[in-house]
Amino acid sequence: MSDWRFPGILLLVLVAGCATTDGIEPISYDIRGQVNGQVYSSPDRGFSVRLPRLWQPGAWVRDEVRADGALLVTFSDDLCREFAVARSSAPEAVELEAWVRRQVSRELVGTGAVIERLDTVSTAAGPAVFVRYRLPAGAPCSLVRSEDGQHAEVTPDADVVMYVLVRDGALYRLAYFLGLSEGLDAAGPLQRAPAEQLLQRMLEGFQIADASKQAGSS
Repeated sequence: MSDWRFPGILLLVLVAGCATTDGIEPISYDIRGQVNGQVYSSPDRGFSVRLPRLWQPGAWVRDEVRADGALLVTFSDDLCREFAVARSSAPEAVELEAWVRRQVSRELVGTGAVIERLDTVSTAAGPAVFVRYRLPAGAPCSLVRSEDGQHAEVTPDADVVMYVLVRDGALYRLAYFLGLSEGLDAAGPLQRAPAEQLLQRMLEGFQIADASKQAGSS
């Protein structure tokens, strides 16, 4: 599975929003980390992130520790939206923007993705590469369409915004995947918020633990 479409094929849901709330209940979890209040902490306490505001019911928090030690945590809801934080080993001795451009070219362009923006930005977490692209059939949901009495399950395109940054030998990707399909925009006010704004809120609630303090407490 390509790292650059990482959340988009993990979850298949039917869009059926009901109500919104500022709280986090009811919500379902399948995690190895912990959620305290509205903050998710990774299993090793290496990073934490504030839960995004999700459409409920139907909200999920999942994490997955992969065989190579990489970690992926996703926050999804029934508005065909998915927020994600992925952590993996950082590339060695490489300029980050050049590395991201190379990976995007190798992994995304072949899918027909349209890259709308890719540049280095300053964030509270340090320098990061911001990427925005449209990913064909990359939405975090599937929809059932009816035509001439026939039903077919289709995966809409996705609008994707992402921050990529490196800290203490780890590569972090914070992303927001938004399914693009007729009728989805009317499902609720959360989805109509600008994608960059929603991802910026997530970045503001993202914290990486101090590596020296972690080593001292282990």
